Amino acid sequence: MQHVISDQDNMANFRSQQARLAKMLIDSLGLEGAISACRANGWDGVLEFLPGAGRDRTHGPTRPSARP
Repeated sequence: MQHVISDQDNMANFRSQQARLAKMLIDSLGLEGAISACRANGWDGVLEFLPGAGRDRTHGPTRPSARP
């Protein structure tokens, strides 16, 4: 009998790989370094697994508004 891999299985596998990468980045670079690496590489999915790096931090620091 052949096992058919569903899209849901693929997504679960992909998410677990992102979680593993997040842990490895923290172990090697520290939390702030891991956040910086994810931002620099556009790894928003991995960034979601980093503590304190929620969606509000995926786009980097906000720019100050121009003064009139």
